Amino acid sequence: MSGGGRHGFEEPFTPRGCRYRWYTTEEICMILDRFDGVVFIGDDMLRHIYAAFNILLRENVALGGLEQWKMTDIERDSCRCDHQFVKAECSGFLVSSSEEITKHDSEGGHRSPFYCQRTPHSFLQISGSPAPETLHTTLADLLAKDHDSYKPVPMVHSIGLSTALEWLSAAKSMDEWLAIADKSLRNTPFLWVGPAAAGHLKPPAQIVGQGSRGLEVLGMYNMTLQAASWDGSHYGEKVALVQAMMIINWLSRLESS
Repeated sequence: MSGGGRHGFEEPFTPRGCRYRWYTTEEICMILDRFDGVVFIGDDMLRHIYAAFNILLRENVALGGLEQWKMTDIERDSCRCDHQFVKAECSGFLVSSSEEITKHDSEGGHRSPFYCQRTPHSFLQISGSPAPETLHTTLADLLAKDHDSYKPVPMVHSIGLSTALEWLSAAKSMDEWLAIADKSLRNTPFLWVGPAAAGHLKPPAQIVGQGSRGLEVLGMYNMTLQAASWDGSHYGEKVALVQAMMIINWLSRLESS
């Protein structure tokens, strides 16, 4: 899925040598049933992918990536659809866990529940390494639940253009979170989501380095090259939904035990 490209600016992305599947919501739920949880750890790029992940599961393209119960009617109208991702004033409402949606999805009459709610998932915001100890504790607690369960807990990790392009910084962050996962003794498949392409608003000298550190890697350079970006680092809802579905395709290929 990392290979391929777009045949022109804003044209659809076509992988090279493979086809990723666009799963129905029911199929996504069946895939998630294989796991005890899914954890996203990263910066703004991954945060947008996680928001799109929630949009798919809530079947709500207009507001599915947001904590609607915290918003006024004016804010909900202003942050609809692509504005969930492109307006700075909407970023503070992006979803951070399935638990908070399950708890609040009926408050104030603004109901937007998950199609299914059997596998918990969450997003941990980081900007570099080391991350705050509170986030270490959060992950350790998540991995400690159902410790004797045979089901894996996949981890999706990224440090992209919104923070840094330094490979050493990225590798340090990988090691940091891998150490916590290894200490838990859980089965934790690990996916590194590579940086997006530097958009036309970024200096041309910014080139993404390579190296997988022995982990599974989903590169986003080709996927985001020639895609519209409002600031050279962030992309809108269409790109985020495709990225989220690519991660779901990775999850579908994991062994359940």
